[in-house]
Amino acid sequence: MRDAAAGGRVVRVEIYNLARRREYAGFPVYWLGRAANEESLSLLRGIAESNRTGDVDEDATRAIALHDDRRVAEVLLSLARGSLSQGVRARAVRALGYPPVAPATRDFLAGVARDEREGTDIRRSAIAAYGRGRDAQSLDFLQRLYDAVTSRELKRSVLSAVAGNDNRSAVVSFLVKVAEQDSDIELRKKALAHLGEMAGERALGTLTETAGRVDADTELQKQAVVAISRRPAAEAVPLLIKLAQTHAKPEVRKQALVLLGRTGDPAAISYLRSFLTK
Repeated sequence: MRDAAAGGRVVRVEIYNLARRREYAGFPVYWLGRAANEESLSLLRGIAESNRTGDVDEDATRAIALHDDRRVAEVLLSLARGSLSQGVRARAVRALGYPPVAPATRDFLAGVARDEREGTDIRRSAIAAYGRGRDAQSLDFLQRLYDAVTSRELKRSVLSAVAGNDNRSAVVSFLVKVAEQDSDIELRKKALAHLGEMAGERALGTLTETAGRVDADTELQKQAVVAISRRPAAEAVPLLIKLAQTHAKPEVRKQALVLLGRTGDPAAISYLRSFLTK
């Protein structure tokens, strides 16, 4: 959108799905036809490189990434490397992860993720982009990066990226290791949360063991109970009832009772009814 009062300068970039009906607050709208990719990318690149206030340059970067054109990666790489706006760089870096991703682009993303001179937002964007690979190379890199970085925020981003990988067995093994051995309680809780979203006996076993151990950190146990509650009701409800009945810590028993009430499962409702009428 151009503002006549600002000399015709672009002051807002919006992305519309032309197949959907929209209202424009009563203003007349003139359809000038469909622009070719070259014209569109050239216009948007100029806006993205303008370093204007507000979100105009970031929105233009997002619009560039939506183009189906082989030149998109080149434009995004240029913005990721050279823009003076950290927001534009972060948007461009994140968009570079959409497949297909060239080996050189993967190398660039890996370098940004490892570079301690970069800001946290840009490094997190690089981690998310690299993780979209979902293959063995991606998993190997992310596991090594987790050990290399010291920032909790970056480690959390790595855990989220790992959780989306296609090698579910290796992902569970990695998350179990973090949940059981990491010295940072918050990261162990994050790993448990991801395990709660994953099927499999080993993931469930780790959650059950963590929730039931008397000597474990209470907040960690409560997170394990939350993760259990996100499993299918056939798995979750019997475990939650057992925890509510037998756990040594009242805080954990209370957590199990609260989560049982949210399941809506008939067995959970029956147990709660009997519990409340004792």
